[in-house]
Amino acid sequence: MKLKDDTTSLIILVIFVIGFLLLFMFGFFGLCSTIANAEELQYGFTLEEKTLLSQMLSGDYRKDGDGEYDIDYKWEINKNEVYKVLCIVMNRQRSPKFPNKIKDILLAKKQFSVFPRNLKAWPSVKTWNIISEWCTSYDLHDPSIQVIPKHHLYFNGNGTINKTR
Repeated sequence: MKLKDDTTSLIILVIFVIGFLLLFMFGFFGLCSTIANAEELQYGFTLEEKTLLSQMLSGDYRKDGDGEYDIDYKWEINKNEVYKVLCIVMNRQRSPKFPNKIKDILLAKKQFSVFPRNLKAWPSVKTWNIISEWCTSYDLHDPSIQVIPKHHLYFNGNGTINKTR
């Protein structure tokens, strides 16, 4: 009986060690792959830039109507309309007519009506998640998020529908 218990314990230990090694190897190589691919990111958004994009879109989570597309106060979020505004920012970032830093684009005078008013706004987790998801997709060259032509640099809207040009 003792031999059988020892054999079972040894088999469980071997399976555990093999599983741990496989998890470590794939995790380590996945991390190396992620680091290697970091050079291939389309932009590489910073925390500050994601915060500014969130403030631009939704403003403060406690206040309705203070963002370009107030995500927090919509019953249904039309991500296509949200993406239009974000694409305008990134189209400008790629254009020689505008600064190449998101902060400089968003805070330029007479460009986004919500700034500088929204610089102290606290965006919601909901807004942050949508922005982070979009930024990750943009960095990974996902073509589905470029919802407007790359030469469109301006938009106007009513908080629900945005028209670009």
